[in-house]
Amino acid sequence: MKPIRDSHPKSDSDLVAVWIEKYLVHMQDRPGDPPRPVDNMLLCETVLSSPGDGYEVVLTRGAAGDGERVTSFVPEAPLVFINEMLLNRKARSFASRDELEEAFPAGEYTFTALDASGTHALTVNLGGESGETEVPGVPTIDLLQSGGRVTGEVDSSLPLRIEWDSFVCEGSSPSSSPGWFAQNAIFLLLDNARGEMVYSSGVVPPYAELTPDSTWITIPADRLEPGMDYTVFLSFINYRDTDSAERADGTRLEAASVNSIAVELPFSTGGEAAAGRSRPPRPVRANYRWPGVRASEAEPLPWPVDSSGLHIDERPILPPSVPAGSEGGQR
Repeated sequence: MKPIRDSHPKSDSDLVAVWIEKYLVHMQDRPGDPPRPVDNMLLCETVLSSPGDGYEVVLTRGAAGDGERVTSFVPEAPLVFINEMLLNRKARSFASRDELEEAFPAGEYTFTALDASGTHALTVNLGGESGETEVPGVPTIDLLQSGGRVTGEVDSSLPLRIEWDSFVCEGSSPSSSPGWFAQNAIFLLLDNARGEMVYSSGVVPPYAELTPDSTWITIPADRLEPGMDYTVFLSFINYRDTDSAERADGTRLEAASVNSIAVELPFSTGGEAAAGRSRPPRPVRANYRWPGVRASEAEPLPWPVDSSGLHIDERPILPPSVPAGSEGGQR
């Protein structure tokens, strides 16, 4: 591994945390239908306080931080804002869970972080105490209004109840650790075709509306607009490991590793859109949504965002081992 530069960044830094995640993405075509797998990702992130933060982070395999380089972060990369967290995010897609596991097995990974406070090394095990990848079961999402399942368009003038299967993860047990993100979590977000976040359950403890035991939430009447397309985004996060380092000023730099799944379910509302609020000719996804396959033979790629949201190539590049049009079919 190349050493990160010895000199401190010119601007003060308030780097908050670093993060590594095995992330399995699924799509669900209609309420109650079984989700289908579409991507198997490695996510690597740094959590910032401000776009002006100065820092450099190198992620490597192994406890000492001197193993094979996985990726690095500097302030110039695109940033996303998700659930009150400002992220420098990178991802790499794999054609199957087995390929992801082979490339990034459960084990120790070290973030070596340099900011204005100095250099700190934080090591987390991507498999946690068990040393095993433990991905939550994939839930099926249902939409209900007036006591029954929505089979067509949603009525935006009525409350919308969103239900899902219970959080289940074999081998996983609640953690007693007080560390950052040391508990399992569920979060649900809702965006529209204009790339706007319509609802967020929150995810940063203790400001989360959902718990790992939650199985439903209600969107109040008139929160949705008529004549619009929406997508429910549901994620189950299984905590694996945390680490932290105390700075001289008493603040802490946190690290976390998780194994997670996500399910996206689209739906539309009936009626006519208000003036100036029509469906765009090409939908824009909120920046937390699946960005399409991030094909890379080397290190993870930056999350594809700009100031107006998440922009996706209509013909995503698939890894060589995935035939065009193949999306899988197992739950």
